[in-house]
Amino acid sequence: MSENDAPAQVPAPTSPDKGSRKSRFRSPRFWLKSLALFALVYLIAVPFVHPLLVMAWSVMPIFVLPLIGIPLGLLIARKFRKTGISVVTLAVLATAGVTAVNFTDWFVDSQIAAYIAPTRVSTMPMSINNRLLPRPTALHYAENSNTDNRLRVGRPHLLADPKSDMMYWQVPLHYDVWYGRILGSTGGVARVDAGATGQHAETMPDSGFLYGDESWVADVAFKWLHPFSEKAEVVYWQKDDGSWVILTSYMSYSPTWTGAMIPVVKGVMEISQNGMIHNYSISEASVRYPGAALFPEKLGRRYAEAYAKYKHGLVNYWVYQKDLLMISEDTSLPDDETGGNHPPFFQDFQGMGLQLVAPMEPNGNSSSALTEVLFFDGITGKARSFSPTHVPPLNGPRQAFKNVHKADNQADWPDFAALEGKLVTKDHNRYWLFTVIRKDGESHAFVMLVLVDGYTLDAYKFLSKDELDKFLENAKASDGHQP
Repeated sequence: MSENDAPAQVPAPTSPDKGSRKSRFRSPRFWLKSLALFALVYLIAVPFVHPLLVMAWSVMPIFVLPLIGIPLGLLIARKFRKTGISVVTLAVLATAGVTAVNFTDWFVDSQIAAYIAPTRVSTMPMSINNRLLPRPTALHYAENSNTDNRLRVGRPHLLADPKSDMMYWQVPLHYDVWYGRILGSTGGVARVDAGATGQHAETMPDSGFLYGDESWVADVAFKWLHPFSEKAEVVYWQKDDGSWVILTSYMSYSPTWTGAMIPVVKGVMEISQNGMIHNYSISEASVRYPGAALFPEKLGRRYAEAYAKYKHGLVNYWVYQKDLLMISEDTSLPDDETGGNHPPFFQDFQGMGLQLVAPMEPNGNSSSALTEVLFFDGITGKARSFSPTHVPPLNGPRQAFKNVHKADNQADWPDFAALEGKLVTKDHNRYWLFTVIRKDGESHAFVMLVLVDGYTLDAYKFLSKDELDKFLENAKASDGHQP
């Protein structure tokens, strides 16, 4: 080869086309694959990490403030150093502040008291006395009505029928055999008349579900659809066309202006008998399901206890301590004296419907006067408040409970328990109604009804609802007291 001959040029290796990479990144196929992968990870992971998601959401500002504030401050600091540093410092201080308030129970309770802001009621609402059976006795009656050995009783829940002014305890009947446990199916719903003292119970026809409220299917579906919420209450509801649905209310946390997160009822998940699911806001549910006891009793109690302490704010609680209240109950009673059921209790009222009732008296043991009554709507939890102005004042259920034995001095009171002191209002009269049952065994057999006059503390014994209704119909106003 001569020196003038040039060596052959070897072409340089070509690099991947950057344009084609971008086009693949922007292609619909790429995003569909990414979305499918995300959905798969979500469906698999969420049921396992659901408690962590709820916990994280309950302190959401602690994560949001630094995640937004610190990067924003660093970005600003590129051009305006002092301003950026100030933003970062403010984000750190705000994070420390919201961390402190969210882990301080008394501060969170003060925010709950401000949140519920009850509407004042000028006159005491009139009660509809359709709840006589306590929860333990209703559960026993439901067990007696079940004729299928394959089924076991679930957790009782209340339902007030606005069309008939009747109230029912309803108990789902879950399959306890292998083929029913696969999906957690239910075989029916036992319904017990809560306004009768005898056993008026029946298993409702065609009330079974492909999967019930205790089913793993329902649990997983709830966690998928509501990853930041917790189940609250469950009610089995019969529609006008005769079909049934399971209603599950759920709670989540909402921020206040202070950064404190407070528990609130957010909505209701509906499951049909064939497993179809729909979701409704709590306001929509209040229209669709009037009389369903969907507002959780535990949340109502926390609301009432927070309001009792902080209704006038933190300064009053720590400094002046004026008008501090407590729920009117004897907290020292063992479970066999209360049936494991503590106030507030669901009751039905004219013009108001189903309400969760929390009677209040002055904090401490120096007075048992009924100072205020909180009414929480049975679905939304909207609060109303009534403050009696009687002279002399009314007694609360704590004091009334101590006088129950006066109704029958010969009764075997050590063997009995007087449960669920409920407010009874008739014209100008005010009473507390207790249902007396046996403590022994698991039957919790009904013994008697005892009505205690809220003014005089006189106690009256009744063996049936008819006797009680007749007494109330003929009762005269106690000493001319006015509402």
